[in-house]
Amino acid sequence: VCESRTWQESWAKSMAQALAVMVADDGPAQALAFGRPAAGDPRAGYDAAAVFLMLLQANGLFDEADAYIQQRLPNPPANETFLLTVMAEIALAVEDWRQAYKLASAVMFADPDDFRALLTLSRANQAVGNYHEAFGNALRAHKVFQGSPQAILQMMRCMNKLGDYYTAIGMGRALATPEAVSPEIHTELGTAYAGVDDA
Repeated sequence: VCESRTWQESWAKSMAQALAVMVADDGPAQALAFGRPAAGDPRAGYDAAAVFLMLLQANGLFDEADAYIQQRLPNPPANETFLLTVMAEIALAVEDWRQAYKLASAVMFADPDDFRALLTLSRANQAVGNYHEAFGNALRAHKVFQGSPQAILQMMRCMNKLGDYYTAIGMGRALATPEAVSPEIHTELGTAYAGVDDA
């Protein structure tokens, strides 16, 4: 952020403080308090807007983030992939599936290996019942980061929706760190085993 802006500008200082708090893991609320002044500064760039949206995201303030996007970022530049990715995740959180798909697809045009955009596309497709494409997106994300719990969880969700319970069970074994199984993966495993029993 500050490679193209002087540190003396107030928005750059507040955003740098917010990033320092985020990196130090001192709490999302404190980071947002530092970053909020920068969000309203017209001199702040798109990276600052993306960081602010991430701060809102970390605090669970998705409606505020969506309102900020509608007011301040109606037509984001196509080359601002960091911003577009965060905007796509916000759209997903407020269940605007079409916008999430549109924004994530724009990121994919610039970078077909963008992990976060692939997962966003997968979840947007799943939400509208397009489970085959959702699985393809998640599989691509898994190829980018082998053993990723997020990608494996999404693949398991899709397989369970498609009734392919054995594949869902098998995917649970592909975790890079099997000891770190999330509650969500346990849920999908339970769904798969129940589906096998009912078959």
